[in-house]
Amino acid sequence: MATSEHDIGRTLSVIPKAQQSSPPPTRRPGVRGLLPSTWEGRTIILAVDAGGEVTETDGVLLESFPFGPVCLVAGEKRAYSWERLVSVALKADL
Repeated sequence: MATSEHDIGRTLSVIPKAQQSSPPPTRRPGVRGLLPSTWEGRTIILAVDAGGEVTETDGVLLESFPFGPVCLVAGEKRAYSWERLVSVALKADL
């Protein structure tokens, strides 16, 4: 009996019943940021994609949120999106 690509795709996408009923893995409590908490209050350098052009700026990391970091840059608070950040580095490490 010949098997078509459609039949192969259907058999590969079937999940056994034993795996469907198992509980999900336990999660760590608390918020997990993408930047270390020890960086808060320290000067960082941000490389930001601004419409295809990468610009660098430095500021003090105030807090890290799920949407991105909030920094104090030129005396004002700025929120950056993770999607726009190219790199983040501690200024002391450079």
